[in-house]
Amino acid sequence: MVLKAPDLPSILFETGYLSNEGDAKRLDSVEGRKAIAKSVTQAVEIHFARRMAAR
Repeated sequence: MVLKAPDLPSILFETGYLSNEGDAKRLDSVEGRKAIAKSVTQAVEIHFARRMAAR
């Protein structure tokens, strides 16, 4: 359900394809999921820092 409520702020992250062996291995590993979570966290923090700096 992408953009089911387009009037609300949202983020869509596509982190890989389960049909891709490399992506599936990364998504199945604790280390891979931690790396993805860290990257997502950094991206969100950077986004909001830039928005606040622009005010």
